[in-house]
Amino acid sequence: MVAKAMEKRWRFSISIINASRKSAAAGVPGKESTRTDAKAGEQGTARKMTKMPNATPSAASPLVWLAVIGLFTFTLLLVLARPAAAQVSPQFGFEYYGGSNKLRTLTPWGGVRFSLSPKASFIVRYSYRDMRYDYWGSDGGGGSVLKTKKASLNQFSGTIYFGEKNLTGYVSGAWLTGSEGYKGYVGETGVDWKFHRSLSAIWSIYSIREKSILWHPEENERWINTYSMRIGVRFWLTKDLSFNPNIYLMKNSEGVDSQSFSVGLIYSPKWWMAVTAYYFHYGEMAFYIFHGNYASLGLNFYF
Repeated sequence: MVAKAMEKRWRFSISIINASRKSAAAGVPGKESTRTDAKAGEQGTARKMTKMPNATPSAASPLVWLAVIGLFTFTLLLVLARPAAAQVSPQFGFEYYGGSNKLRTLTPWGGVRFSLSPKASFIVRYSYRDMRYDYWGSDGGGGSVLKTKKASLNQFSGTIYFGEKNLTGYVSGAWLTGSEGYKGYVGETGVDWKFHRSLSAIWSIYSIREKSILWHPEENERWINTYSMRIGVRFWLTKDLSFNPNIYLMKNSEGVDSQSFSVGLIYSPKWWMAVTAYYFHYGEMAFYIFHGNYASLGLNFYF
């Protein structure tokens, strides 16, 4: 039960950070800068497309590969080392996220949890994401027109959860594929310190290296690295209901810095079920159009 409880707590954290990435990565070229904002669409302002040069492959690529390979090798060894003690349990859920620029993502997911010990577990997970959003693209005649981007993503991930007294944490790696040859690699880790029976502090870091075609349509294809740090707290309002505010500090390999925040409620009437509802706000970001307001809803089952 200890491993199950701590794993469920950190599944909320991963879902929240992934949601923050959906907005933080998106942008389209604009007239005043290499990106434009959502308000331009409302004003009907015409913009010309600006092509960016192909980026030189980043030196971080081998490190990403090594991190992903190392994580999965380590987790495989852990699973093989305790075949008799492992308890296998299914997990599944559904998440919705949407907001500015008519961004909408629908994400069903499923996974399997392997109990490695009373204080540790390993989860393999697959999620499918159907998404769409509006952006300003070229009309073929030197002007711009509002278009809709539709795409789908497949994500395969492996996560180790661990816990010791009032401290829990996780290490996770993921591989993504999607429409138009999209690829991405994710690394993430975080800790949760419950320093009071109704209050805990949360810290995590997240990194993704991905092809630009998903969030930068009609631009030259390139690899972009994005890094995010989350700082949050979680208050238990009742035994089954908790409140979770967070701030996010983000930066990418194209020199863009941004900040955002979220607030949410987590309702868990049973140890194996959780309903989540979050509000996200993203401030003005020079290169991105997806600043604005967003909401997410999730129904998840953890056995």
